[in-house]
Amino acid sequence: DDLHRHAGDRTVTQDRGFALLALLIAIASASSLLLAALPLLDPAERCAGHETWSRLTRIRARAASAVRASASIPKTLDSLASIQPIGDTHSWRRDPYGAEDFAYTVTGTPETLTLSSAGPDRRRNTADDLMIALDAAVEQRARTRSRIRIIRAAFLRSAFMHDPGMSGADAAAMRTHVRDYATAQRSLAHSSGDAHDSLIVKRDTARSAILDMRATYMLPSPPSAISGPGGLLSALSLPDSLDADGFGNPLVANDAVGCVSTGADAIGGTDDDL
Repeated sequence: DDLHRHAGDRTVTQDRGFALLALLIAIASASSLLLAALPLLDPAERCAGHETWSRLTRIRARAASAVRASASIPKTLDSLASIQPIGDTHSWRRDPYGAEDFAYTVTGTPETLTLSSAGPDRRRNTADDLMIALDAAVEQRARTRSRIRIIRAAFLRSAFMHDPGMSGADAAAMRTHVRDYATAQRSLAHSSGDAHDSLIVKRDTARSAILDMRATYMLPSPPSAISGPGGLLSALSLPDSLDADGFGNPLVANDAVGCVSTGADAIGGTDDDL
C-alpha cells in the first residue's frame, strides 16, 4: 500500500509539474514572439517594449526575493512594495502600454505568480500581451536547501557526527555519506523507473553507513526535537528561527542527517522531501 501511495504521490507531483511547465513554456513562447517583433516596431513602441520587459523582470526578481525571505509570494503589488522596495512610488508598477498597473495574479498550490502587460494593442488578454511567471516552489526549495545546508554543516562538526579520535578518512567518508543522502533525496522528485529506484538505494545506503559509523565511534544520537530546550538547533548553537523550511513547514528530526524538510506537500516520507 505504501508503494502504491508513494507512486500515486509521484504521479500527482509529476502531473502538477508538467502542467506548470506547460504554462511557463506557453508564457515564454508568447513573450519571445513579442520580443522578437520589437525591432519591427516604430522607435516609441520598441522603447515601450523594452521598458515593459525591464519592469516585469524587476518585479519578478523582487517577488522571488520575497519568497526566499518569507516563504510565500506577496498577494498584491502593494504588499510586494511594502517588503521589497523596487523604485519610486509609481513608475515601476505601471504598464508602459497604458496607464494601469501590470496585472499581478497569484494562483495555485504551490503558488505561481503571473505578471502581464497589455502589450502594443493596449488591451488585456489578447495575443500580444507580454507575460512573465514565477514558480514559488522553485524559490521555496532554494530557501529550504540553504537553511538545511546551514544546519547540516554545523551537524557534521558536532559530537553527533564527529569524534576527536576519528580518522581523517572516516571523517571524509561521513561527509560523503551525508552528501549522498541529500543529493539522492532531492533528486527523487524528478526521477522515475530504474533511476528512481537507484536513488532510493543510494539514499538508504548512505543512511545505513552513517548509522554504522556512529555506532563504531559510539557517537550520541541527535535530539528528536528540532527547536526548544534540548532540541537539535540548541545543541548546535543555532537559533530556533531556523526550525521551518522554505515552505513554512516545521523541519523534521532525522537520525542520520539531523533534519529533513517535508517539501511542498508537507506530508513527509514522499519524493518531495528534501
